[in-house]
Amino acid sequence: MHPLIIQRQQLQETHLSTHHDAEYWLKRAKEVRATAEQMSKPEYKRDLLDIAAGYEQLAKLAEDKKIRRGMNARAA
Repeated sequence: MHPLIIQRQQLQETHLSTHHDAEYWLKRAKEVRATAEQMSKPEYKRDLLDIAAGYEQLAKLAEDKKIRRGMNARAA
């Protein structure tokens, strides 16, 4: 297999694993909440807090997927 193809596959796997990691999404939520606290306009703050809540939902989904994956591995 060509080295560039291998490198691309590794980058894709890293990207996917990062986005299926609850800690990644919780960190993003924390960052967005910190930014929201600096907003003077309530509508901007509300929008950012909504985004943070979405990131927290993604963290929950990632954690649930990790648990299901672990359960499936034990059942096999």
